[in-house]
Amino acid sequence: MTIVELFDVRPINNVVGLLSFIPEKIIYVGGDSKKHFNGRTLPVLNAFLEHKKLDVPVIEYVNVKRNSLKDIVDNLEKIYKDNADCRFHVEVTGGEDLVLVALGVMFARHPEIQMYRINSKLTNLFSFSWDNEDGEKLDVTVSNSVEDNLVLHGASIVSSNGDETVTGGFDYSAEFLSDLNKMWTILCEGTGKGQSAPNSWNRVCYTLSKLTSEYAAKTGVNAFEINENGLSTLFYTSSSEDMFNSYIDAFSKNGWLVWNRKEDGAVVVFKNDQIRACLTKSGLVLELKTYLICSKLFKERGGDCLTGVTIDWDGEDDVSAKDKFLSDPEDSDSTIDTINEVDVVANLGLVPYFISCKNGGMNSDELYKLYSIGQRFGSGYAKLLIVTTDISFALGDSENLFRQRALDMGIDILSNVHTVSDDELTDALRKILDLQKQKYQ
Repeated sequence: MTIVELFDVRPINNVVGLLSFIPEKIIYVGGDSKKHFNGRTLPVLNAFLEHKKLDVPVIEYVNVKRNSLKDIVDNLEKIYKDNADCRFHVEVTGGEDLVLVALGVMFARHPEIQMYRINSKLTNLFSFSWDNEDGEKLDVTVSNSVEDNLVLHGASIVSSNGDETVTGGFDYSAEFLSDLNKMWTILCEGTGKGQSAPNSWNRVCYTLSKLTSEYAAKTGVNAFEINENGLSTLFYTSSSEDMFNSYIDAFSKNGWLVWNRKEDGAVVVFKNDQIRACLTKSGLVLELKTYLICSKLFKERGGDCLTGVTIDWDGEDDVSAKDKFLSDPEDSDSTIDTINEVDVVANLGLVPYFISCKNGGMNSDELYKLYSIGQRFGSGYAKLLIVTTDISFALGDSENLFRQRALDMGIDILSNVHTVSDDELTDALRKILDLQKQKYQ
């Protein structure tokens, strides 16, 4: 089979026909130069096909004059004549305006032409002909994984599932899930000390993080000997000792750490590296809670979901993430890459989802970061969401401005999730992500 795709600036629009029909030949028609297509688009497209383990079809590109309807129609007529088995495939939102007009001319001239489009949610494919103007829904499933979608946009995954935080990534054993649920309860309800339970959790985790990273001698994989200077400095600047001790007592009773005060400091031993990560990275428990719920929601519906995804925008993996951050922008020989970490990334069908989890302070920078990621890797189709706990405490007087700016940028906010049950949180996530209630069979 040969199909014709109207080339679009959004990569997702360029692979619907390819993934739907797995053709032997695909012809792209667009106003960009062949040099641009062959130099920038084709290598990424081939990498995508290789990643998907699909046979690479014959790929051709036909350059047309953007402002000449006659030239576009003539090129389409030539394609039609030279390819007897040609099928025309078009997204109603894809392709350049005049190319779409030219396709209409072709449709009127050749009633036997079959056209295809995918609906706005990128879930169902429809076939159209001159005699069937209402269209016919086809039994075709088109989907990408999280990694497929990033590769399609020329990016790659540097790490995911916390494998940079925890050796080998998180192991969601029954014991760890039980511990995580208990930590979530303390994060939401607190210990009776402090104004905002999520904020108190943040402050305690921040204190533990600073103590173990700046004021401690590491005596084992998860064991630290903390000096007195560290304790007094942190209690004075960031956390009250009474509140800190109340959380340490709760952590100790649950077996997550052993905390022994000494004359000249303290000794802390964490249960394991996963617990240490949760108690020293303040937003991690919210991130994992959100991920576990989203993972179930998406996988039940045939989708894919990852957490802690570090994205390399240009897909180059010959320079380490550390080196990329340290590159000198004034040194022409230095490599600069854009790398972002997104808390939860999912894909359902061809639609990507990017979710940021905030358990503490935030500002408009978070909105711009999420928006830019959605634009770059979502082609205008991405769903963007910020999941927060005590948003009023975190933002104060700027909450309304933050919410309005998020609305203007197409970013949803699910706030105060610490006040609802797991079932309520699951249902709220399903609704705000616009996931159908019925699971796939």
